[in-house]
Amino acid sequence: MIGLDSGCGDYERFWATTSLRGIAAGTLTVDVLTEGVHSGAASGIVPSSFRVLRELLARIEDSSSGDILLEALNLPIPPDRRRQAAATAATLGKTVHEKFPLVAGMRPMSNDPVELLLASTWRPTLSITGAGGLPSI
Repeated sequence: MIGLDSGCGDYERFWATTSLRGIAAGTLTVDVLTEGVHSGAASGIVPSSFRVLRELLARIEDSSSGDILLEALNLPIPPDRRRQAAATAATLGKTVHEKFPLVAGMRPMSNDPVELLLASTWRPTLSITGAGGLPSI
């Protein structure tokens, strides 16, 4: 079976994916009121739903580094996978991160292609892929 969902390093070589991280998905809802009220009247009295959300997420992820704080999700990376990541990084170099359209002034999480490959294939991450219920500006 050939699956083309995991991407490839470039179009110059044949790439094979030997393993993928798993996923733990969920929906987080923060309710602080039963109906809408004027923010000027409620702020300072009613807890901010965003503050509650940030507090809950801070139990999972270190907001300054992106490291996942839950020990059960942080497993040792096998030495052979580290060697494979180093060999891949030596082949791909900066294209590991340059393929992403970062806005001006934004930098990748690291300048080390080996670390970026390990972060995207072995280390746990928190990804928020959507948000609902936010009023438009």
